[in-house]
Amino acid sequence: MLRTITSLLIAFLGLFGGNLLAMIAPEELQPGKKHFLLLQKILLALIIILAFDGYWILLGISLGIMFSWIIKSNKELYYFLPVFMIPYIITNKLILGTSLLFLYSLPTGTLIATQFVKKDKLTIKKIALLKYTLKNHYWFAVVSIIITITTLFF
Repeated sequence: MLRTITSLLIAFLGLFGGNLLAMIAPEELQPGKKHFLLLQKILLALIIILAFDGYWILLGISLGIMFSWIIKSNKELYYFLPVFMIPYIITNKLILGTSLLFLYSLPTGTLIATQFVKKDKLTIKKIALLKYTLKNHYWFAVVSIIITITTLFF
């Protein structure tokens, strides 16, 4: 249980890694925004597709493609990502799921910072950006812990 919670919290740190990337190169955020969005959609599709094994792979492929192209708001979607981690936890593929989730979090954290960039400069203090990210995405950690505890009963 502790390993699962720790893994999911490490995946959550990808948001802050994305923020740090944005702090290092704020001039690259606006030109790279379309690439970050595309990377996010591809990683979301992979997270969902790889969660389903065997006969369920067609369901996983269809859900992955559907969610990755229909969902517009990343903030609300990020709350549900721990739910997509349940098959990874149950089938002992936690490392794969956590790695994909961490990679998904990197462009998400970078895209969060794009709203604070004007003329290739961050318009917010760096610590304020990190606080903003934590304040708006802490539910990911809460939902991850709840899901981990509930999967113990299965």
